[in-house]
Amino acid sequence: MRNLLAGLLIAWALALYPHYIYALDLNAVYQLARQNDPQIRQVREQFKATQESKPQAQALLRPYISLSANGQFTDIQIPKRYAAFKSQDQYLQKSLSIDLSYPLYHKNYWIQLDQADDIISKGQASLNEAESNLIIRTAQAYFNVLSAADDLRAATAEKQANAKQLSQSQSRFEVGTIAITSVHEAKAAYDIAAAQEIAAANSLNDSWEALQEIIGHINQPILQLGDKLTLHPPRPNNIEQWISTALRNNHSIQAAQKSVEIARKSIDKEHSGYYPTLDIVSSYGIADSGSTLGSNRATGVIGLQLKVPLYQGGAVVSKERQAVYEYRAAQEALDQQRRAVNRQVHNAFRGILSTISRVKALESAVVSSQTALQSAQAGLEVGTRTMVDVLSLTKTLYQAQRDYDKSRYDYILSGLTLHQAAGTLTLEVLNQANSWLSTTNTQSPPASFSTYTIGQ
Repeated sequence: MRNLLAGLLIAWALALYPHYIYALDLNAVYQLARQNDPQIRQVREQFKATQESKPQAQALLRPYISLSANGQFTDIQIPKRYAAFKSQDQYLQKSLSIDLSYPLYHKNYWIQLDQADDIISKGQASLNEAESNLIIRTAQAYFNVLSAADDLRAATAEKQANAKQLSQSQSRFEVGTIAITSVHEAKAAYDIAAAQEIAAANSLNDSWEALQEIIGHINQPILQLGDKLTLHPPRPNNIEQWISTALRNNHSIQAAQKSVEIARKSIDKEHSGYYPTLDIVSSYGIADSGSTLGSNRATGVIGLQLKVPLYQGGAVVSKERQAVYEYRAAQEALDQQRRAVNRQVHNAFRGILSTISRVKALESAVVSSQTALQSAQAGLEVGTRTMVDVLSLTKTLYQAQRDYDKSRYDYILSGLTLHQAAGTLTLEVLNQANSWLSTTNTQSPPASFSTYTIGQ
């Protein structure tokens, strides 16, 4: 009984206070993005709409059946001066007919059916690109929050360090060991650091808002990046292989290729305006005249209907020219997309290599800056260094710390971007980035987020 009560209490706590129990990692945030991001949901609905092009094209090749009914009341009045006697007749005419048309030969219908497959394939490629882009957008928003939090911590630490320098300089000035200018310099450095802390706090709030724009309301902390980040060059470490893979698998290129194919078939479809069409047509109708002099009748007709276009005012040749221009434009768009992907691969590949060196250099710079600052503080005590030296090295230290933190996120994002360009960005790749997160250090959203709801 005691165990059951404890389980119920834990379940109740998890239901009411989930944000106090666990933090979200990158994978969890991505799953929220897949469910709640309006952009990806819009693309999914657009793809569903695109899929309807196939049944619509198939419908053109199927019989068309229609039912029509007609009722007409007639009142005839013939004055006596126009006849031997006055005449009058009133009756209700009724008719009912069913018509059928079945296309035997419409070349443009078959081309349109063939195009529908390409349209759906293009929509699928666009959806794949949107899914891939969602991973990038989510990761960028996630790491932007962590980067902004690092900046705020560095800004706070810098302000506290400058506050300590200001307090010490004021004490030294009071005993006459330094001039008032040193106090002013420390005060200026402190004020600047305080302003930077305010800006960093605002930037952190903006970053949380940007993440919330993708995943919806969030009141749970997220995991921070761990201290150990495995740095290695792209695998394979051959940019030509990455470019070759991208030209085959990049989703944007695939969508552009389908656009070219759709445009090429549009030329054939417009050219088919010169071709004849052949249909089976049939109808069956019942008519009741309702008149005393009329008669009832039933009529059935079946036959072939051939239409041969002779002259359409030049519309066909104009539409064909238009289709040719659109085909050429689609080819240029494909070429532009290939160049853009080529550039994206090069930038991401170089970004990984340069960021590896940058992370290592900045890690050393942080250590060197700490040592230099300690030496300057000791020199200030004995009069060999000035307050300006200490303040300058303080600023250098925390700037190096900010740059080091940011470079680690840049390394991860460059790797994700490279896989996106190559068309190989999968959950396995995202899991690699997720594995570098700390399981103990978290970053909580601002307190104001706890009362925020979408739609307010």
